[in-house]
Amino acid sequence: MKIRRAFLLYVRAFVLGWMLTVIFCVYYVQRAYDDDDRHSVFSKHDHPMNLPLDTVTCATNFSLSGTLKENLEKIANLSFAGAQPYLENLGLISSPKKPSMQFPVIATAASSQFFLLSQGLVKSISDKIVPAFRDVKIIYYDIGLTSEDLLLLRRNCKRCEIRNFPFDRVPAHVSNLHTYAFKVIIINQLYQEFGYVWWVDSSIRFITDEFALPLKYVRENGILFFTYDGNVNVAYHTHLQTFKYFSEDPCVFKNIGEIEAGNLVFRKSNVADIVLRQWASCALVEGCISPANSKRFCERSADEMDDSLIGHCHRFDQSALSILLRRLFHKRNDYPLVEEPFKLVMVQRKHGIPYFV
Repeated sequence: MKIRRAFLLYVRAFVLGWMLTVIFCVYYVQRAYDDDDRHSVFSKHDHPMNLPLDTVTCATNFSLSGTLKENLEKIANLSFAGAQPYLENLGLISSPKKPSMQFPVIATAASSQFFLLSQGLVKSISDKIVPAFRDVKIIYYDIGLTSEDLLLLRRNCKRCEIRNFPFDRVPAHVSNLHTYAFKVIIINQLYQEFGYVWWVDSSIRFITDEFALPLKYVRENGILFFTYDGNVNVAYHTHLQTFKYFSEDPCVFKNIGEIEAGNLVFRKSNVADIVLRQWASCALVEGCISPANSKRFCERSADEMDDSLIGHCHRFDQSALSILLRRLFHKRNDYPLVEEPFKLVMVQRKHGIPYFV
């Protein structure tokens, strides 16, 4: 009898342990395949850490310094080996056209995976921008649409000019869409062509029809960008190799919020000329935009971060642009010079809108 009771207890313990193991495994599998959102502050993906090239210890809290002129000169003097021939081939060396339009050209791109999301973007442009700026131009880059997608796009977005991305004229790594190097090239090409471009990711939704203040701001500063706060900072979200390409100490960026690279405006100016040229140069060099072993997923929360986790993950185009713009504009508000922040867009990454029929 005692043996039977002991056996039953053993079986129950085994079954309970097996159930807990299954629950544990299901939980982590779900984490691994949760929302693949590049803009999430800390992803739930269970990827390995992006081990830094060296162990970083910040002896003190450094800070960015220097005037705009001094920092612009520092950026302009950066050199990216191998980028120049591609810049020339893409026509990104000559001086950009002086803008003539009232509203910037709106640029976006999508593969079939994000086509439904992009329909929501087009709807928000039609609802919020077109009524006031009826000649607004949308340039939509095809980076992997199906023939059915293209048919719907042509039928439902008459103001969209559809272009193919020149993958045959750029290094092979640009074809990896997860590096977002294609975005940098698109913005540069349209800046050269029009001198005034508003880039929006397919997840962006315009939520206001009040554009007088942001357009005035761009005319005065040549650039409009938005930032995350210091918890989403440049140091933890940028591979150390990228810092080396920009000749920067990552410790300087520990408390500096990242740039939101999904919503950017550039207008012909000396600042925009230099920033875009150097951003494109980095994008054309794989080691700069997408260093070996770089991972965009962060497994640690902000309050767990310390110096040993600098370079913990990498945001590709966003990391490179953040180094450039935060070097130039290191005030920690949403915009470098604006006194009164304004809200223009929201981000909707999980749900598309079947706007095209």
